Amino acid sequence: MPVQYAGIIEEHNAVRAGVGIFDVSHMGEFRFFGTGAKDALQRILPNDIDKIDELGTALYTVMCDEDGGIIDDLIVYHSGDIEYLIVANASNRATDWDWITAHLPEDVEAVDESDRTALIAVQGPHALAVVTELAGDGWEAPHRFALGEASFGGVPVLVARTGYTGEDGVELFC
Repeated sequence: MPVQYAGIIEEHNAVRAGVGIFDVSHMGEFRFFGTGAKDALQRILPNDIDKIDELGTALYTVMCDEDGGIIDDLIVYHSGDIEYLIVANASNRATDWDWITAHLPEDVEAVDESDRTALIAVQGPHALAVVTELAGDGWEAPHRFALGEASFGGVPVLVARTGYTGEDGVELFC
């Protein structure tokens, strides 16, 4: 896949004025399960995980080392009753995984789902209209920094109303 199709300025303007679709499958996706998952992440991350107590909510945060230096920035999703999904930057995937798992208690299960997860970002002022058309009748976009579900051509997709472009849109996990 090319890094650019029509040129960076034209593509930037398309996302700002319409919609852009990005394959960001290179990002890291980690899941954490168990009754101790929330408390473990509360100790590892500086932001308050209580802010995403409601199932389906998300939090943008950093992850720091022992000295307070930033290891990476992450998005943490409360994806199940005792389950959290973290999206990490691709360049720090191994470092993030090693750091987090080294600090988890034994009662928390961790799974790196990066190699089996495709992630497509649909961003721009028309992004929600495009995704709504593809998802079909009755689908409603999740609130900003929240998760929802959809089906595209019979494929179940987790829909996160997040992104890094500065425009509204979603990220589709499948």
